[in-house]
Amino acid sequence: MRLTRLFNISLAKTISLAALTALAIAVAIGFLADAPTNATAFNAGASGDDMWHVPIPAQYTAQCSNGIAVPDPANNPGLVADCAALLAAKTTLEGTTGNLNWSADRAISDWNYVHVNIDNNRVSALYSTIHDNFNGTIPAELGNLSNLDTLWIVGSQLTGNIPAELGNLSNLWRLNLGDNQLTGEIPPELGNLARIRELALGGNQLTGEIPPELGNLANLTHMSLDSNQLTGEIPPELGNLANLTYLGISYNQLTGAIPQELGNIPNLEGLHLYDSNEDSNQFTGCIPLSLRAPLGDEQIERLGLPICAATAADRIAALETLSAEQASVITALQAQLAEHASRLTALEGASAVAPTATPTATPSPTPTSVPGASGGSACIERLADSTQVSGRWTTGCLSANSPDDGNAYYARFYTFTLVAAADVTITLTAAKPPYIYLLEGVGRDGDVIQGAGNSSQTSQTINASLQAGSYTIEASTWNPNLTGDFTLTLDTAR
Repeated sequence: MRLTRLFNISLAKTISLAALTALAIAVAIGFLADAPTNATAFNAGASGDDMWHVPIPAQYTAQCSNGIAVPDPANNPGLVADCAALLAAKTTLEGTTGNLNWSADRAISDWNYVHVNIDNNRVSALYSTIHDNFNGTIPAELGNLSNLDTLWIVGSQLTGNIPAELGNLSNLWRLNLGDNQLTGEIPPELGNLARIRELALGGNQLTGEIPPELGNLANLTHMSLDSNQLTGEIPPELGNLANLTYLGISYNQLTGAIPQELGNIPNLEGLHLYDSNEDSNQFTGCIPLSLRAPLGDEQIERLGLPICAATAADRIAALETLSAEQASVITALQAQLAEHASRLTALEGASAVAPTATPTATPSPTPTSVPGASGGSACIERLADSTQVSGRWTTGCLSANSPDDGNAYYARFYTFTLVAAADVTITLTAAKPPYIYLLEGVGRDGDVIQGAGNSSQTSQTINASLQAGSYTIEASTWNPNLTGDFTLTLDTAR
């Protein structure tokens, strides 16, 4: 297809894979108490300031020091503190089910859904993917488990808010609370989880805006906030997530423009924005050029937004992928662009003194041959007086805007100059679905002003209001490795 398909990550598969990982890796967790009667605060977050803690009643510390729940408690104060925090959280977490076997009369290593790291004798994870294990609320006491590696409670009946105290879990790698019944806003304190790799809060009833503080999670690779009731705009700070490979925020009530900053994420493979609910996400503006691949052609078509003109960063990234031969082509075209720029200056001056001039496409008697094109064929030419051409795609001319997915997309380029501002209509028709771009300036490497195409229509049209100047039309193919005939028409009107 013209654009790479949507990177669609199944939540069930993601959970299954992470489950195996969590069960295989037990990382030490815990909370060291300065005194046997109380838990103590610890530092977390980028600022290094002391964050709050939830005091654990002395009765739980005493129970966990009985030599049964924690073997040799005098030499394992960290595990005693973990045990006390979990006992304090038990009633709140299990709700009405009463199915947690957490008790001071049973070894903590035998407590269900609790994993203990045998290397340092600390709790490493709370893990459950079985429905109805928990139907209470998330206790703030869990924020005392300072070394917790995994907090994974999926598909239960958890209700209430996500406590801000979870932002204290500075060693957390995985936080998945998906498919529960959580409400309230996403606490901005989650932006303190410096080591976190996976954050999944989808399938709840969360409200409010996406906290910009989530852009602080420099190690995050997967974030899923789908299927909630989130509002407001996507925070541009998410563009700071340099290691992110998947971002899912569909099935919410988000508005505004898609931030250009998301296009700066170098490893983003999957981006899920679209949903089929009429009252859900309603984005405006245009789609950053660099998000074409992670979005995929189906999402782009359904979003109904145009592709933004290429930014300087987009063009630099494209140049870095060019071969030495292609780079020489760009150099030659840039020299031509400089020559045409001086002509454009003169034309703009002429239009200033003669505003009634009729905008026309300026013909050229000979096409411009592109160095390096197979067989020396001319890939760039001027439109004739009729402003209609019948062309043919061959293997000698490649698209300048196709995705870098190892396939060849054939194209031809047609330049024209307007001596005054005009409305233009460009139509490209072929036997197979075509794709059309309107570029700034003369040559293949101009910024994309507008693009049009889909997988089902054999005729595509661009309508644009342009100022006096030179422009290039890229007449391309939707499908890779496709040759054939086409017709291009340019109409202008004042």
